[in-house]
Amino acid sequence: MPRLVRLAPGREKPVLAGHPWIFSGALAGEPQGDAPPDSDWVLVCDHRGQPLGDALLSPASAIRLRMIGAGESLFQRHPTPDDERALWAQRLDDALARRRREGIDTSPGAAFRALNSEGDGVPGVIVDVFGPVLVLQLSTAPMARRRHLWIDVLRQRLNPRYILQADPDRLARLEGFEPARGWLDDAPPEPITFLEGDVPFALAPEQLQKTGHYLDVREHHRWVAQRAAGASVFDGYCFTGGFALHAARAGASSVLAVDSSEPAIHQARLNQTLAAPDADITWACGDVRDLLRSSYDKGRRFDIVILDPPKLAPKKQDREGALKLYTALIGEGLRVLAPGGLFGISSCSHHVTEDDLVRATAFACARTGRLLDVVHTAGQPADHPWPVAMPEGRYLAFVFARAR
Repeated sequence: MPRLVRLAPGREKPVLAGHPWIFSGALAGEPQGDAPPDSDWVLVCDHRGQPLGDALLSPASAIRLRMIGAGESLFQRHPTPDDERALWAQRLDDALARRRREGIDTSPGAAFRALNSEGDGVPGVIVDVFGPVLVLQLSTAPMARRRHLWIDVLRQRLNPRYILQADPDRLARLEGFEPARGWLDDAPPEPITFLEGDVPFALAPEQLQKTGHYLDVREHHRWVAQRAAGASVFDGYCFTGGFALHAARAGASSVLAVDSSEPAIHQARLNQTLAAPDADITWACGDVRDLLRSSYDKGRRFDIVILDPPKLAPKKQDREGALKLYTALIGEGLRVLAPGGLFGISSCSHHVTEDDLVRATAFACARTGRLLDVVHTAGQPADHPWPVAMPEGRYLAFVFARAR
């Protein structure tokens, strides 16, 4: 059985509700027991000694424990590598089964998230699948120690042709481990192709390694595409062309797609050759707000304006500044929105919520004299689940509004 650690009185409530994080200040003392001294498995108990579930210990992190189970321990003794392999394989099998129940395409050639950290009971592990490529991100010290075990399980269950390691540098520093980045064995000799629904995409190996492809936006791509026939479209922060290509394939009359990253624009052009070779798409490398202003000055208006910026509030203290940036950006977008047009704005940080986006849009409407009605809001798809007690897990928000 793992070592025991008790929580201070009253600190068990979030755990009982299902929140998987336990901060160092919630502990009543250090883990106790006769398990190996270097073991990171612990059984969490309340201050009375009632078991709350197994957790993995991150000694260098402010998030000291991350829950793996609930209630009595998962193990009758200290877990062996074989015990763990069976546990992680079962978690992966369960996650894949849930995705299929939710209608996620997990067939060969598809792109989807196979494991989403806390949302699938494996804190610190994210696995994305792009056709024959598997991208593995480990973000906690305990999971980094289990890297080879995870690779074995993923190879056995998913049989990828290529594995890319993409540990996040910042989180690795906070957890105190050396991040692994790069191809595990050989890199793919040519661009990887995969499908978003029926829209083909390609990613060059070097592009996949640096930035990848945002799987969590694919349902929003399709939602906009259903309204794009005959429309002129502005795709701001287009990255590798998700909104632009879906809209073009759905019959958009024209698309202006903008991103500040030259590699992203280069990849988007290549993606167009696969997805919509004859479409009228202008790819522009530059500042989105500059392109919005120049479009306004030229009298150009768009039936659909989508603004999907990068994370503007990575930390809580960034929130107020981010809201000011959002209000200004939305105002620029509304100036080029045609009467009756569709406007979309997103946040990929849990510090800027759906309600924040609605308020920022309202402020921008007041400044620009536009009237909009919210017609659709949405977050991350079903293969990016988050525990109900963990609002931090809900990081993606989209608000779509129609101009009067």
